[in-house]
Parts: sequence; C-alpha cells; structure tokens
Amino acid sequence: MEKEYTLFNLSFLIIVGLILIVLSASISYIVATRLVLPKNNGEVPKDDDIVDFTGITYNLGTFTTDLRDTNRTRIIKVDIYIELEDKKALQQIEERKIQLQDKIITILRSKSAEELKGNEGKQMLSDEIKIGLEKFLSYKIINVYFNEFIIAQ
Repeated sequence: MEKEYTLFNLSFLIIVGLILIVLSASISYIVATRLVLPKNNGEVPKDDDIVDFTGITYNLGTFTTDLRDTNRTRIIKVDIYIELEDKKALQQIEERKIQLQDKIITILRSKSAEELKGNEGKQMLSDEIKIGLEKFLSYKIINVYFNEFIIAQ
C-alpha cells in the first residue's frame, strides 16, 4: 500500500515547514538580541563613548607592598602599565624608571584597603599614580592600567 500525496497533503507540509522556519528564525533573533549583544539595548556605541587608545604602552612592573591598614596587615599586588602620548617618552621613562617605581610604591603604601575598594578606589589610585608620575616626566601620561590588582590579608 503506497500512500498517495494529494495537493492537500503537499500544501499542508509546505505550510508546516514555513511555520517551523519562521519560528526558528524568531527564536534565533530573540536569543541573539537578549544574550549575545551588549546590555545597551542593542545600540552601537557612539564615537564619544569609545575610549581613544594611542597604542603606546609601557610596563612599569609588578609591585607588591603593604598597605596603610593599622588594625591588620594587608598586602597589595599590582601590575602597572602606562599609556603614553609620544614614543619619545619611552627613553625618558627608561632613564627615570627607578624614581617612577619608588613613587608608585610610596603612593601604594599611603593607601588603605578600604580606600582602594571597588571601581572608584581603583580609579582614584590610577589618577593619583598618573599625577605622581607626570611630575618626573616632560611627557603626558594618557592612562594608567592595572593588569593585575590583588589585595590580600
């Protein structure tokens, strides 16, 4: 017994197939927009929102020192990179590296773990290091980056 396909059966199969295609496309769109895209309502960032980057960075090293906590000993370990405005600054940084590293250690030791808490504390430390290092250089530091940032007891 062979089953005969009539025009009605073929139409039904085509309609079911189209419904499945539309349903799978809709689910794919929902998954892509809700899970994959960033949480900015699917909007592309504006040029003003994108942080400029010069591409000139220098690793000042990893610093491990104690913090200014009176009730218990806290240790901070940070790996610091600086972003520079000019490649010419690299030579000056190499010449004054010891002074720059000493300034960073002095700044780190003057902070408590509470002051460095959260993004605000990290940003405050970044700003203070930037200002402190620029006193030794004739070039501007664009930004200070932490490749590692650990506070331990």
